[in-house]
Amino acid sequence: RAALGPGRALARRHTALSLPLLALVGAIILSATSRMRLYVHYYGLTTDRFYPLVFMGWLAFVLVWLALTVLRGRERYFVSGAVISGACVLAALNVVSPDAIVARANVARATAAGSVYALDVAHLARLSGDAAALAVRETLAPPAPVGDAVAARARDAGRCSAASELLRRWGPSSRAAERGRDIGAWREWNAGAVAARHTVAQHAPALRALRHATCAGAAQRQR
Repeated sequence: RAALGPGRALARRHTALSLPLLALVGAIILSATSRMRLYVHYYGLTTDRFYPLVFMGWLAFVLVWLALTVLRGRERYFVSGAVISGACVLAALNVVSPDAIVARANVARATAAGSVYALDVAHLARLSGDAAALAVRETLAPPAPVGDAVAARARDAGRCSAASELLRRWGPSSRAAERGRDIGAWREWNAGAVAARHTVAQHAPALRALRHATCAGAAQRQR
């Protein structure tokens, strides 16, 4: 747009050519969002799926902002609006904790009425400390009944993996707990990590018992 010569005719022609391009890019964003929603519906939400959804939402805003500013002769507002909106999105991501959103979405998906999808507790345990409380609760929850031995083995393997991962990452003897006891631990202080260590320490006996029961049972079935 900045390379156009003087005259309103050129600006109007550029706008007329740009609007179909913006519509096509918008259609691509809509199609990609729909495909990502299908992934989430059938396979659950992950951070690798959450961040593209956020980025596509921001990109859709930028396209609309481009049409409202550059294509209407208000070019000087475009860059500042795009940068400010991007900074706001980054700030919001730091406030809302994407890992906690992922955990809550997957729990809601698995516990919805009529749902046929099992909750992947092993995936919950691999999320950040912000999701640890939910991961501990779902790992220790009574297991849902399953219809066959194969599904039971998969369920117990997931609970074994989740209990082991939570204890390894956040347990009283974990590396995170050791770093938290260091003199300079305040330099790396993180609210999610502190909450995760506290929650796992409270439920460590139950997690160890679950790990022993499910992991030992899985090993015996394999033999």
